[in-house]
Amino acid sequence: MKKGYEAVIIGGGIVGCATAFELAKRGVTDILLLEKGFLTSGATGRCGAGIRQQWGSELNARLALESTQIFEQLEEYTGYPRSCELHQGGYLLAAYSEKEWAQFQENLKVQHALGIDARAVDLAEAREIVPILNTEGMYGATFCQKDGHANPFHCTQAYAQGAQRMGGNRSLHRRYRLSDQEWPYCRSGNHKGLCREQSGHQLRQHQSA
Repeated sequence: MKKGYEAVIIGGGIVGCATAFELAKRGVTDILLLEKGFLTSGATGRCGAGIRQQWGSELNARLALESTQIFEQLEEYTGYPRSCELHQGGYLLAAYSEKEWAQFQENLKVQHALGIDARAVDLAEAREIVPILNTEGMYGATFCQKDGHANPFHCTQAYAQGAQRMGGNRSLHRRYRLSDQEWPYCRSGNHKGLCREQSGHQLRQHQSA
């Protein structure tokens, strides 16, 4: 086992795999990706898959804008042969208090300054967008057509496979046994079934069945 890597990433969700891909894209290919289960076995595999740009802080809105631009071309960007199933059906955010509606209007100023195509909608248009919406007591809403959702499993695989193509066998995910907790089997780079277990101070390599 190697004693060191240029980069060690903990977690095989979309953030970890995207980090591995972006590092490899910039020439850092000596990467170890550690995942206790399998890719997307954590929060990524349980998320609502939403992608939205309607945020109130400039930092969050800017990150969301640039992330959406990547999602729109993720297959080409990573070389992924399948569809990541991006659907930009829009996000409608409804305000049910005067304070919330005032904040939404401030949020729009931040979004418009960055070129995010979000807009305020009245109650009638909100009902057109979501016919079953209860508008009783609603002050207003905002809508961005480019918000939507994508398949988190395909998106993660797109990044993981792209990182492996650029990093070869150095972009890996492995399992470890820490104390009495055993983590489930996963793949280790291009060596299917190759895992490492740690028991006490002893480290052994074996082929998983």
